[in-house]
Amino acid sequence: MKRLSKVILGITFSIIITYFLLKNTSLNELIKSISEANIGIIFLGFLAYLTLYLARTIRFQKVSKIRSFKKTFSVVCIHNFLNNIIPFKVGELSYPLMLKRRFKIPFSKALADLTIMRFFDLMSLGLILVIAVLFSYQYFSNLLSYSLISLAILILIFFIVFFLSKFSNKTSRKNKILNFFLLALSNLSKRSKKDIIFLTISTPIISLLMFLTAFSIIRGLGLDAPFSIIVIGGTLSILATLIPIQGPLNIGTTEIGYIFPFIVYGIAKEKAIAISFSYHIFILIFTLILFLIGISLSKSQNKEAL
Repeated sequence: MKRLSKVILGITFSIIITYFLLKNTSLNELIKSISEANIGIIFLGFLAYLTLYLARTIRFQKVSKIRSFKKTFSVVCIHNFLNNIIPFKVGELSYPLMLKRRFKIPFSKALADLTIMRFFDLMSLGLILVIAVLFSYQYFSNLLSYSLISLAILILIFFIVFFLSKFSNKTSRKNKILNFFLLALSNLSKRSKKDIIFLTISTPIISLLMFLTAFSIIRGLGLDAPFSIIVIGGTLSILATLIPIQGPLNIGTTEIGYIFPFIVYGIAKEKAIAISFSYHIFILIFTLILFLIGISLSKSQNKEAL
């Protein structure tokens, strides 16, 4: 019953956010942003997204000690798809489940590996965000705009901590966030120096590839925004999806992360909303294409096993 109420709340939240966002733009503006997109630049965005998947595959291989690159790539394609469409980050569990089924890696071991990678992801995003905010000052019209961006980041982090504590078990309500970091550090202490160095180098590269994908798509949609603004929007978007009330496909939460810095940067509200939705549509298309490739590879691997 509790899980059902979370799903209903998430869907309701997504519908409300989407309604208010679309109310402030026109369908023609949305169609225009997609129909007039520069396909060549959008394709470069897809290549960046594919490179991101390949980089994640190498990281998964290294961290979970998997030999087959092709099998790991199919896991990455399926895992990322499920993580994008299922709310509350439930899709994350597909990684340890697939590793247990395909590679006989214990669920607890695979989950520990994922915890370490997510810990490094969080640290990398935090570092890149700080650098982006520092470099973005020149792009905002005044100190107030700059302060609003900084305040929005702090408020979003507060809501993430608040909602996670509210939606966690009563016994661990106060310690959920702390336990994540402690678990990650505990698992990290069991790793070799080579693994830690590898994660320290590879994770920022993965984060930058993610932002490069967004930068290429948004440029392809005709928005000439600086890279640092895209980084701020992308980070806010990722942080927004951590609030455990988002709906399927992360609709609404993904868009709102980009819309705010776009508007503060000086882009018209209608265009900012249309570009954000168009960007999300292309990301979902890319994710679906790679998911189908992952499924195809998985089926071929199953036939070979027979």
